[in-house]
Amino acid sequence: MSHKLIYILISAVCIIGTLYFAAMNTQSIELSFVGQKFTVPLALIAVKLFVLGGATAFCLQRLRRREEKSEQKQLEWKAQDAKLQAEIQGDTVKLLEAKIATLETALEKALKKKN
Repeated sequence: MSHKLIYILISAVCIIGTLYFAAMNTQSIELSFVGQKFTVPLALIAVKLFVLGGATAFCLQRLRRREEKSEQKQLEWKAQDAKLQAEIQGDTVKLLEAKIATLETALEKALKKKN
């Protein structure tokens, strides 16, 4: 069973459980918040808390995905830097080999003129 299907099943069970709880608890309760007293149906509180939890999880997941994308970009940049460094090193070796070949040719010519 794939992880995606497991997550969907868990979500469905949570939604059904919350809706069942809300349907079974329709009585109103008194709450106080910031010095104010409210009379609110318990079902509404359960649904609001469920939605707030989902929104929080969504925001945290988005933040995590951004961090993963940032880390992936940094890894790509490091790979490109390593590739560029290897190319530079290869070019340096080729340049030195060309200089050596030029010097060898000049040395041969100089030795031929001397003889």
